[in-house]
Amino acid sequence: MRVRTLLRSGCSAGVLLSALVVSARAQGHGCAAVIHQETSPGDEAYAHARYEAAESFYVKALSENPHDVALSAAMVRTLLHEGRVSDAAAQANRGLADSPTAAAALTAMAELEYHEGQPWLAVATLQTVEKTDSCYARAHLLRSQILRIDSMYESERK
Repeated sequence: MRVRTLLRSGCSAGVLLSALVVSARAQGHGCAAVIHQETSPGDEAYAHARYEAAESFYVKALSENPHDVALSAAMVRTLLHEGRVSDAAAQANRGLADSPTAAAALTAMAELEYHEGQPWLAVATLQTVEKTDSCYARAHLLRSQILRIDSMYESERK
């Protein structure tokens, strides 16, 4: 009995230690700290679920700066919330055409693929994001959501 208890506690310590090492590695990619920037009117409207207002702000901002990848990705997310999937697809394709290796553009495409019910395509796109920018937080969030629908809870938490 005592030997089993010692073995269990030893195994538990090993599992805990490996979980801590994985967690430390996941957080220690050498990612720079994100500096908080002023919230744009479009982001403010999006945060309050006023998607039509957010869209109008993003349209205006994109007309002034049509190759801004972050704006393009925000527009894709907004259009998806509005249920305008074909418009979101067109915007995602424009974003990828402008910046084919940008993490924001690739993640926007992965969000579109996920929304269209093709999580396997989204995972493949997210693998490309991991190669180009392993610190892009939105990609990790989407990967977590995909892992959850596959009931891969431990991987989701990592």
